[in-house]
Amino acid sequence: MRTSSRRKLDIGLLIGGSVVLAGGAMLGSAAGNQERVTRFWTGAVVAADGSAQVSEAIDWEFGISQKHGIFRDVPGVDPGAPITVSSPDAPDQAEIGFSPVLDGTRIKIGDPDTTITGRHLYRIDYPLPGVVQDGRLDWETTGTGWPVGMDEIEIHLVTPFTLDAGICSVGGTGATGGCELTQVEPGHVVVRVDSVGAHESVSVEGNVGAPLPTAPAAPAPPADPPDEPGTGILPPGGTAAAGALVAAVPMGVLVRRAGRERVAAGGAADAP
Repeated sequence: MRTSSRRKLDIGLLIGGSVVLAGGAMLGSAAGNQERVTRFWTGAVVAADGSAQVSEAIDWEFGISQKHGIFRDVPGVDPGAPITVSSPDAPDQAEIGFSPVLDGTRIKIGDPDTTITGRHLYRIDYPLPGVVQDGRLDWETTGTGWPVGMDEIEIHLVTPFTLDAGICSVGGTGATGGCELTQVEPGHVVVRVDSVGAHESVSVEGNVGAPLPTAPAAPAPPADPPDEPGTGILPPGGTAAAGALVAAVPMGVLVRRAGRERVAAGGAADAP
């Protein structure tokens, strides 16, 4: 009887330990799936009057957080400007007003009655005045208002002139340098940055050079949702839990077999 009770205790401990391990795996999955921008693509097409038409494609990973959507603070943009917002895989209602943290516009995207998790793509288009002033181009491409970090930043700048003495800067307000401009062709430069932290930005500056007969064609922003739409905690956590419980089955069998090899006191092993 004592052997049977011990066997049940061992099996219980194994299963309990497996559940604890599965819980740890679920927490690890959540920790590795934190909220952030997994890809930020932006392109600006500069006009002869110094304004630019800006397009942004933002892959936002919400992780396990249940959110209604995102907001984007854009300095220098009038809330009454023709701003468009869309998403192929998330609610894309837009509320546009003045930004409470900078001189510009806050674009709130999402449905107040719907929450989402995982990864989603947002597209924002807006006109940005004053990108070129007094022969100098200065474009704050991402802005410093983001409360999360960003990965895979890709920036395209198309101008009707060559960009002379161009410089790319990454970091907090006032940062200088830290990234490189690549000229695809005259009038088209590209910047790629692996990652930036929350409230860090990427900016592009340069002098207006020689005018071009024809401005280069502007590249199109990504239009499809991310290949890996994010999973949240349940799929990886459930897989981890199932694996842990499956692993507990053969261990339980071994415990039972080990119990059969023991004979209680007063049995055949004690006979003279």
